[in-house]
Amino acid sequence: MSLLFLETLNGENQGPFRRWLDSRSHTPRIAWYPSAGTDLRDILYLSAAYAGHLPPLSADEPSCPDLFLHTDMGAPGNVKFVTELIAFEDPRTRIRVVEWEELPRCELPMRPELVAFHEGTELSHRVFFFQLAVESRHLGEFTVPLLYVFAENAAFCALRLLPLQARITHLVQVRYGHSLGGANDSPGWLLGQLETLGVKLVVSDGCERSDFREDNATYRCYPSLRHRRADPTRWTCLRRLSRASWDGYHDVKWWQLPNAN
Repeated sequence: MSLLFLETLNGENQGPFRRWLDSRSHTPRIAWYPSAGTDLRDILYLSAAYAGHLPPLSADEPSCPDLFLHTDMGAPGNVKFVTELIAFEDPRTRIRVVEWEELPRCELPMRPELVAFHEGTELSHRVFFFQLAVESRHLGEFTVPLLYVFAENAAFCALRLLPLQARITHLVQVRYGHSLGGANDSPGWLLGQLETLGVKLVVSDGCERSDFREDNATYRCYPSLRHRRADPTRWTCLRRLSRASWDGYHDVKWWQLPNAN
């Protein structure tokens, strides 16, 4: 199912993403990070190396993602984020861009009820594919494919992910709305998409606690997102990361959903 979604994003391009798609022997497991901003921690914390470094507390953890998908509106002046050769560097970790390409534009609405920059920015509607090389003192060296779609999260889900029957195995929700684009609504609507998208693992700093009314702005804009909400009381906590290691505001937990394998 996800191949149609990925092929649609690639369009007629014959570059690095086309080569990556052609190299796959199975439908890729996708980790989606809505409202990601410039944060790349998910590619570290959802790696096989990290799973070996900090094994899950209980149960069998779902297999690691093959592809990372980030969405965000993109703040003005941040074009350099998609073209810099060094995506991130600190004393312990270096993430550099090995190759990248711009894919066909993804034209989606920017509803003022949902985003701060509803007039758009120089990144709006643009799509990029990156091959990233990670060099970590603790996790070693590995490469990571990343798709970045500069679009509003709910519009992307309602008008791209769901209609094209994309399957998302991992969902990352950390500091939703505090990234580059500035979301105006709560991330609670994501709880209604887990079953439809086939999510097996949620990495979150609190979406499981989100209080979301049925008359919220996201549902008013996109009624197709009105699905039965997941029941977080049935989730299994596999791992907990202190707030200082990720967003600095709340501890981040790995939640395995029922029947995930």
